Amino acid sequence: MGRSKTERRWLVYAGVSWDEMPIIAIDTETTGFRRSDRIVELGMVMFKGSDIIDTYHSYLNPGFHIPEETTEIHGISDKDVADAPRFDDIRVDVMDWLCRGAPWVAHNARFDMRMLSYDLPADKWPTGVPTLCTLLMAKKRGHSRAKLGDLAAHYNISQENAHTAVDDARVCGLLARKITAGFEILDYFTKYSQEWL
Repeated sequence: MGRSKTERRWLVYAGVSWDEMPIIAIDTETTGFRRSDRIVELGMVMFKGSDIIDTYHSYLNPGFHIPEETTEIHGISDKDVADAPRFDDIRVDVMDWLCRGAPWVAHNARFDMRMLSYDLPADKWPTGVPTLCTLLMAKKRGHSRAKLGDLAAHYNISQENAHTAVDDARVCGLLARKITAGFEILDYFTKYSQEWL
């Protein structure tokens, strides 16, 4: 029986060690969870193994009031983003990151990818990039408490500024490596990766 499209895509990593494997960890802070909501902070951290090799951060002005209930979660208010760029202003930078050829990883990837997709139309997305979700990965490994903070504590990963996009992305990237320790890359990713578009 032939390999699936996902399996064929991951063949490029056959024989690659985790220490050689680049990933881009992504986190968003938003105005809420609805289709009409938007990103107010974006963080991306590129890893090679456990080493951080590049970092991207931007606050974003959503163009409307940030509800107080979401400000209570991430601490970002209208005042904080009053002079921040709109997403269109950083679109080229974001696309540069997403097109670097490294797999993406996020905690609750479905949410972060959906929020990005609202500002990046389908024809602008790099196609076929496998994405790992550390929330899904943790549940597959039997963790009943799968919040990012709980998992960081379990795996002894320092969480310096919870609910800030860059630090959550950093923790997510380190968490992905911890959870997958002992697994062969090709086997793990063909079973647990997702694709967007």
